[in-house]
Amino acid sequence: MSLIAKIGCIVFIFYVLWFRYAFREMHVILYGSVGIAAFCMLFDMWSSHINLLDFCPIGVLMNLVMCVYSIITGLWVAVSQDTLISLVKTYAAFSMVCIVVCYVSKIENGIGWLVNVLILVNVLSALFIIFRGYEYPGYGYVLGPSQNPNQLGTALLSGLFCVAYKSHQVDKKLPLHFVSALLILYAIISCGSRKSLIAAGIVVALWMYPLCSDLWKSGSNERRVFLVAVVVLALGGIYYYFVTYFQNTDIYQRMMLLGDSNEFSSRHRKLYYVYALDYFSEHPIFGIGLGQFLYWNPYNQMSHSTYAEAISCWGTVGCLLYFIPAIHAGFKTVYLAFTSEKTYIPRIVLVLLVTEAFVGLGQVWFYEIEHLLIWTLIFYILDDLTAEQEAKELKPVYRYLRS
Repeated sequence: MSLIAKIGCIVFIFYVLWFRYAFREMHVILYGSVGIAAFCMLFDMWSSHINLLDFCPIGVLMNLVMCVYSIITGLWVAVSQDTLISLVKTYAAFSMVCIVVCYVSKIENGIGWLVNVLILVNVLSALFIIFRGYEYPGYGYVLGPSQNPNQLGTALLSGLFCVAYKSHQVDKKLPLHFVSALLILYAIISCGSRKSLIAAGIVVALWMYPLCSDLWKSGSNERRVFLVAVVVLALGGIYYYFVTYFQNTDIYQRMMLLGDSNEFSSRHRKLYYVYALDYFSEHPIFGIGLGQFLYWNPYNQMSHSTYAEAISCWGTVGCLLYFIPAIHAGFKTVYLAFTSEKTYIPRIVLVLLVTEAFVGLGQVWFYEIEHLLIWTLIFYILDDLTAEQEAKELKPVYRYLRS
């Protein structure tokens, strides 16, 4: 049953991250893959007497809790109950997939299978953008007319993170990983997402520095000369690309507007924060209902912010439930990044977490599967790292007891 659940998750991920934008939406694939995967997981849990908490991090499970919370509190105050129910239904489907991902990862003894899937789907997306990209005015190229460039940038960033996570050591597949990373980076530049490009630069830097350091320490003089030559050529190529092509791209023009308070999107998002606080003051305990900011806002738009949407739609109780696991994950990541013997993975996880916190200013995590999958990666990897750290700390105790 776990194999069928895994196939269901893979079909779902390829559909939501690539197919529905590149071709067309087919809800039968969306809900069919979720239903099959969830049924297999629940059947296996029932037959094997497995508890959800045995394999699913609290942060991932909290999404399903928020679906229940949204229905219980939102039906009393929602201006549009149809929108509320539709959003909760989609959120629940996405949340269930994230739980099944954790279940399959427990069976597979690691998150590696998901890492491979995210690399494959993002390389496929990058190739699709290069050869058949749809032009999005003012940004660049996306998979199709229904896709937002920032959504695509977030998905591509998860793929780049997975490449860095998988290939931080020297092995025979390293050239393939380099090619995958270059394709994904090119797609991030092409789509025009500023936040994703900045985060991608940090991820690549954290990936390359320890890798080059290991190559330098373990190599002969001839290999060191070769490494220096490769680095010089790479830097030269980056400079040539910057002066001949990058300066003419939409993303470069948008990067020049960073920090400009008069930028159209910046002005509106600041205004939406004011509205969100106003709506919160009217409904401070449970909020105005999931997805209802759209109907309260005189501009008839979403808040375009995780924090504004959460505080206005979920209120104090909902925000505490939702954000406490993420805040705890942040503290845990910082601790592991500076105390673990192997700091590489905790540090790139920290970059991903900080990026998500920053991107939350302009996107809503709980409406988009790209963010839910990223948070699933973060929570699961952190649980694994924590368990590994605790096991190492207990080894001296075990030795003492045995002696």
